[in-house]
Amino acid sequence: MWYGVVKSKRPNCQVTYYVQDVITRQRRRLTHREAQQLHSRWDLLNPQFRLAYPLHQGNKVYAYSRDNRMRLKVSPFEVIRNARDAWDDRPDIYLEWREGRSQLLLRSQEHPWGWVFPQDVSLDGRWVLFIGARFVPVEPDLKRFYPQEEKRLDFELVLIETTSGKRLYPLQGKRRVYPAIWSPLSPIYRFGTD
Repeated sequence: MWYGVVKSKRPNCQVTYYVQDVITRQRRRLTHREAQQLHSRWDLLNPQFRLAYPLHQGNKVYAYSRDNRMRLKVSPFEVIRNARDAWDDRPDIYLEWREGRSQLLLRSQEHPWGWVFPQDVSLDGRWVLFIGARFVPVEPDLKRFYPQEEKRLDFELVLIETTSGKRLYPLQGKRRVYPAIWSPLSPIYRFGTD
């Protein structure tokens, strides 16, 4: 297991990283090079095994296929959003392969989502799944929950076929979609194993 200890306060935080054997409890301080790899090596960026702030990963977030051969990358992932009407800095969405190949699935200008929470990649790489967040007008029946607001944040589950670019919305009109409560970067929607 590895972890970081913050040594100073913002804005110039200093973090020291350690690796610890969970059985013997022995710990060792990581070298600068080893610490840099924590935020760049393929296997160490999988969110199933890591809790990390997107800023440490270059403002990128990921979802990996079950076999760890492919991943969905969202870049940039801005943690704090201020604009309520238009997100001009929407992210690009990529499918990446472990051997280094990359396919741009959606350019920032080609979609309405200001936040994209990657969820999963099918084992064959044909499908990717993510939650997209955007502002929509408040419906009259929800005005009591948003009395001062004209717009509200809406989340939708999006399925994209990577070869054709076709977009599907599997839960549209069926139920509300939200990112994981405890961490918005953790996948909660996954493809089945069948």
